[in-house]
Amino acid sequence: MSSSSPKLSDCPKCAKFMLRKNLFSHLRVVHKLSDDEISELRVAVARQASASADIPVLYCPVCGEGCKDYMALAYHCNDMHTSDGANGEPQDYSIFALTFGNDDQFKVWLDAQCERTSTTFYKRTSCEGGKAYSLRCNRAGIYQKTTTARATSTKKDVVACSCFVNVYAKNDGTLSVKGCFGHAGHNVEPALLRLTSSQEQFVRSLLEEHSMDYVIHRLKRDFSAKENRLYFINRNDLWNITYKYGLRPGYYHKNDMNSLLLRSAEGNPNDGIRLLNISDDPSGKGFRMVIITPIQIEWLKRFSGRGIAVDDTHNVTRYCLKLATVTVADNKDRGLPAAFLLSGTMTASDVYVLFVEIAKLVPNFAPQQVVTDEAPCFYNAFRLAFPRSDAKLHYCRWHIHQTFKRATTRLVEARLRLKLNKDLRDLLLITDLNEFELKFGQIIAFLEVEGQTAMATYLRENYLGRTASWASFANRGAVLDTTMISERWHLRLKKDLLQRNANSRADFLVDLLIKAVEDIADTTEIRDRRRLANASYRVQETSKCHRWALEYYERKPEKVVKTGDCKWLVQGKNPEEAYEVIQAKCPCAESNVHCPLCDVCPYQWSCDCLDNRAGISCIHRHAAKLFGGSAAQRSSSSVEPSVTDDQAAFLFDASATRSSSSQVTDSQQRKQQRSQIRSSIESKFAVISTNVNVMVNTDSEQAMNFLQDIYQLVDQASSIKLQSATQEYPALAPSFSRVLNLASKRSRPEKNDVVLPAYTSHNYRLYRV
Repeated sequence: MSSSSPKLSDCPKCAKFMLRKNLFSHLRVVHKLSDDEISELRVAVARQASASADIPVLYCPVCGEGCKDYMALAYHCNDMHTSDGANGEPQDYSIFALTFGNDDQFKVWLDAQCERTSTTFYKRTSCEGGKAYSLRCNRAGIYQKTTTARATSTKKDVVACSCFVNVYAKNDGTLSVKGCFGHAGHNVEPALLRLTSSQEQFVRSLLEEHSMDYVIHRLKRDFSAKENRLYFINRNDLWNITYKYGLRPGYYHKNDMNSLLLRSAEGNPNDGIRLLNISDDPSGKGFRMVIITPIQIEWLKRFSGRGIAVDDTHNVTRYCLKLATVTVADNKDRGLPAAFLLSGTMTASDVYVLFVEIAKLVPNFAPQQVVTDEAPCFYNAFRLAFPRSDAKLHYCRWHIHQTFKRATTRLVEARLRLKLNKDLRDLLLITDLNEFELKFGQIIAFLEVEGQTAMATYLRENYLGRTASWASFANRGAVLDTTMISERWHLRLKKDLLQRNANSRADFLVDLLIKAVEDIADTTEIRDRRRLANASYRVQETSKCHRWALEYYERKPEKVVKTGDCKWLVQGKNPEEAYEVIQAKCPCAESNVHCPLCDVCPYQWSCDCLDNRAGISCIHRHAAKLFGGSAAQRSSSSVEPSVTDDQAAFLFDASATRSSSSQVTDSQQRKQQRSQIRSSIESKFAVISTNVNVMVNTDSEQAMNFLQDIYQLVDQASSIKLQSATQEYPALAPSFSRVLNLASKRSRPEKNDVVLPAYTSHNYRLYRV
């Protein structure tokens, strides 16, 4: 096929000249050629036309030499630039020609080659209905900006690259593929690639099981930055995959309000959707949603009797919605979110619908106290829903302190603010009525003397008449004195679960709340069944106070003086400091937050010091328990500082009663000594095993000699045994078994104890629960 005119071609069958655009229809109609034959002739004609052109179509990005097509460019790079074609890096410019049985086989092979060679293609041309097309390197081409509305960037570095793939699909389904995977004129950068389909599926499988943070950390751990695009994945990539494959939690409809309606209509009892009112108001006014799952119903039934905390938060969705949470404290005083209200406004009428739903689910709902901030809507709604309740209102101590500080900033001179804020904080911590009245009067007198009458008037008018609702003397022995269990839950929700994203869909938030309840229930059960020492924050803080009491008062037990029946006077670090400690009857049905080391109960023991955090036994209560004499029922195990929290969780049962009056028999003492020796032997065996493994892996004569010596000693020890039948010793008395177990633990060699800092009254964080 040849012609003097570039637009004319001669027919290979009849040698007739015609326009090139008519040649293929002529072959199909006149000579009855098949589609495959015509396609082959089309490629041959295009190749001949390119070869006859005087002007090159492509230029090498390395040396600038002209080439007629990508195949010629690849051959040129293979001859001239094998060692430095990709910005100084060697490349393989070999040409491949393969055939695949179907398109799926080709895509699997192409994904694998793209990952191997750090390549991403885009489809350049296609013809014959997509049967023939070309793939070009995404780093090559001319970037044309199509928008001015936002900043954009380009990954294209060269006009042409030698990396290409030409694909032709035949009628029988097979594919003929030719190309080259060597790059020219630019470096190989995995960060600039697109994810392959296999990589997307892998990330999708991770997102179905794990959080985005976990997926990102795992991909950075498992893949190299020099070889794989997965190392450079970020949160936007994960969200794109989430949207592409419909992995959005709680997604039922593209409109999240319709999505909530569909989920509510589904009627899944595990979702716990008790009420849903959708509003068309853009401000969110009129929207109400109450969520109380079956797990939360069980929490309300079991734990609400001791008290509830109610608090709300905002910025949890893209709408102006607030989330209110009713929180209860479990048998370890851990905060559990027991009911949710999502509402556009947070008035008494809004909160009322929440308590109405609680009343339907828990008919005997009767908390002893209701702890809130100073917003009146929560307690007013509670009284409206439960008019005959005997629950006592107590304002959160932390919120009251924040209100005091704001008033001080507004009404008091700067030179007096530091002292006044400290005095007001101490006022909030006083548990004795007489001391409280004295301190309050001193503050008012101080303000009047300094001429700060506005602040004095503010305190009298707003707080003097309702001291019983915010002062600590009116809340002694209560399980809650702040709403920190609610604040801690809201912090976890925003920081850990929402990742501080204030633009979440409403249906995503609802799904998150429902699943979070299940996660909290599972986590709590695991901690309890494993008896972990960190299962409760209050138990941890009580354990710290126990160790501080041992550190300070063990050297000065004379500072603990018994003044009456179940009463002690405990001196502080300063000689002028003295605090009264009183022991009463323990109200706990279970061990609750008893100290795991000495069993002191924060609800049984009281102290008038300023460290009166609810559910935490201060250092002075421990001192009275440990060094206050027999009346304090001090066990022999309480004065040993070497027992760790982890040991205590196993050594002490929740309902066990400690006693130091029991005597151990001689046979029991001998058995205890034998048990101690056995433990030491087992420890030595562990050391021997480690040394033997090291010697086995050491190729030296000395190692061989040592192994033989060890074998002889072990062989000699294995021959030592009793000749007569084993003597049966009397079993340990059940009431003594716990004491002996603890004593056995103490007899083992211990690591050097860490010296704890001396106790000071400033070591406490006063507002944490």
